[in-house]
Amino acid sequence: VAGGPAEKKVEAAEKKEDWLGEAEENEEDLGRGSGDEDDDDEDQDDEGEEEEVADDDGVLGGMDDDAEAADQNHGSRILARIAEGTQPTDLNALKQQIQDDAALLTEWRKAKQMGDKRSREEVFKNLVQNCSTYFGYSEELAEYFLQMFSAEQAIKFFEANEQHRPLTIRTNSLKARRSSLMQALTQRKVSVDPVGTWTKVGLKVYSSQVPVGATPEYLGGHYMIQSASSFVPVMALAPQQDEVILDMAAAPGGKTTYIGQLMRNTGTLFANDLRRDRCKALVANVHRMGLTNVIVTNLDGKKLSDKLPKLDRVLLDAPCTGSGIISRDPSVKVKRGLKDFENHSALQKELLLCAIDMVDAGSKTGGYVVYSTCSVSVEENEAVIQHALNTRSVELVSFSSAVGKPTQKLFVGISFLGIVF
Repeated sequence: VAGGPAEKKVEAAEKKEDWLGEAEENEEDLGRGSGDEDDDDEDQDDEGEEEEVADDDGVLGGMDDDAEAADQNHGSRILARIAEGTQPTDLNALKQQIQDDAALLTEWRKAKQMGDKRSREEVFKNLVQNCSTYFGYSEELAEYFLQMFSAEQAIKFFEANEQHRPLTIRTNSLKARRSSLMQALTQRKVSVDPVGTWTKVGLKVYSSQVPVGATPEYLGGHYMIQSASSFVPVMALAPQQDEVILDMAAAPGGKTTYIGQLMRNTGTLFANDLRRDRCKALVANVHRMGLTNVIVTNLDGKKLSDKLPKLDRVLLDAPCTGSGIISRDPSVKVKRGLKDFENHSALQKELLLCAIDMVDAGSKTGGYVVYSTCSVSVEENEAVIQHALNTRSVELVSFSSAVGKPTQKLFVGISFLGIVF
């Protein structure tokens, strides 16, 4: 770590959602996930933010066409392998085989002593194929996760991605208290509970007899429909009043409005997004939530440095593959792979270096960058942070959080020695 009091600091607040299944740390809408993350993601500069959006009727929910296609392809692969005689005809038997092979890999020496004749490579290959078939992933992606996690952890990850999770909303403390918002929504037949103990603004919505995205409280800016996991990067950023802050890829505005809320409408908050059409939603949410310290810009994040003043803090919630939110977008199971991880990683590295270069290292209150994604791939997280550590005079800053899991230290022979949390 390079020395000097003016050193910039990077907080890697990677949104590796807690895939062990605790609802307060994860989120999904009232139907099958309808988030706007990676909207038209072939444009790699698009922001992969996790806030949900209401449909024309103000009701959240409904699986998109890609998700439906993914489910259909999943079923087709199972039927094809059954027809070929390469897969058990009973899905329960297939699941049992997956569990047995995972246990075998976990207790390899013990299993060999009990007489299993297969090689480790054969067992692993069989597990990859079975997980691909049973859970609906491409074999490439199933193998990636089985290499990234232990066999048993990977299966928990696959299973967690099949779970429906409650919608979450964030109270706007500029306009309402969480307790009063709960009371108002309960009177409208909306069933809500606080999101754990780690946030004072989050609420889980279990059921609703009215459109959650069209209540008077929503229209009045008392809350934002937003995934609980996306609270965390803003908490890590810890914005202070009277600072100059940038949300580098801001649309549709969930994190922007949370930052402005914590700034208490003081200072200056730049909210940038590359896509003009997404800026419309960003502007609308800024107005609805009652923010008066926000300047919305429609610029390439890589070219912001000569257009903005020096900044106290920057949030880069980078465009990503969405591999951490498969429960809301099942199409990721088949449309993403290693090439996508690598392509996004290249862009993410470039954006992060730009973010670091825009921060005032001598800021009396700040000097921080928070990098986050809604992906779990190493290429999009640990590798990006390691690149920043190798190419800029920055250091990591610890972030104490009651949610999430520790970062990867080793992946397929690659060691991330500079990353310590």
